[in-house]
This record gives sequence, C-alpha cells and structure tokens, in this order.
Amino acid sequence: ARIARWVEEAGWEKVLNRRPIGVRDNFFDLGGHSLLAVMLMSEIKQQLGVCIPLSVIVECPTIEAFATRCSQERRTLDESLLVELRPGGPQSFFFVHDGDGETLLYRNLAQQIPAGYAVYGIKPLSRPSIPIAHANLTALATCYVEQVRKRQPHGPYSFAGLCAGGVIAFEMARQLHD
Repeated sequence: ARIARWVEEAGWEKVLNRRPIGVRDNFFDLGGHSLLAVMLMSEIKQQLGVCIPLSVIVECPTIEAFATRCSQERRTLDESLLVELRPGGPQSFFFVHDGDGETLLYRNLAQQIPAGYAVYGIKPLSRPSIPIAHANLTALATCYVEQVRKRQPHGPYSFAGLCAGGVIAFEMARQLHD
C-alpha cells in the first residue's frame, strides 16, 4: 500500500519530470524509457526499501496497474511468465530474461521484429526475496517451454536471449527438439 501511495503521490512525476500524470497515463507514452524505468525502481528502493523488478513497468505501464501489481503479496504458480512486449500477428517471438531476470531490455528490439510476430519476454518465476525461484537450468527451461506452449501450442518457435537468456533459450530449444 505504501508503494502505491508513493507512486501515485510523487514517484512517476519526479522521474518523468512531468505534472500532472493521470493514473491511466502510460509510462512509455509519457516519454519513459529503460533508463527512466531503472531510475524509478531505484527511487522506490531508496525511498521505500523495496526492490521491484523492471519487468513490472512493462507489464503495468500505468500508475493504476503498477500500484495494483505492487500491492499484491505474491505471484501464483499458474500466473503467466510471459510479458507482452509488442502485440502482433499469428506467430510469436520469445525473448528470455537476462541473468538479473529482466525483460525490459528487449522492449526496443521487440519493436524491430516483423509485424507478423507478437513479441513476448519470458520473466522468471519468483517469490518474495527470491528473484529466480528455479534451482537449475533444466527446470527453468522446462517451465518456460510449458509457458510458451500455453501461448503457442505448436512450433516452429522463435527464441532469443542475451547472455544467460541465450543459454536458457538454447536449453528450451534442445528440450523441444528432444
């Protein structure tokens, strides 16, 4: 609740240097970008002592949605780990989170993928104080393959990832191939 109050009262206006901001105004439409998102999360951590993943701003780009999400205590096991980075056509392209568990870094790249693709980021399953809840690469990839198949039951599949995300994407492809 205190995160929601801070966000509504001053957080976004301070970071975006813009007043007033309505609760349904989109962070990115107001000029927000990845660096400002990092500044927002840093400000939340500094002011409130709470760490919020960057992917939350992509999933919830309005104050209303962001505050609601931050007020939730924990994520359920069946919640989707897919973050829509850009809507698109019948095919899907999946970016696997980096080593820190973030998908925001793919947002600009997602805009460059051909329009025939819907573009998703895959975020890690997390728990309070545990940013990535899976213990090993195989379990991580298995979980993500299940998430991808819920969205797109049949291949071909398109995966990509930066650094650790590339390793996870490769393991996902290997599992699907097997």
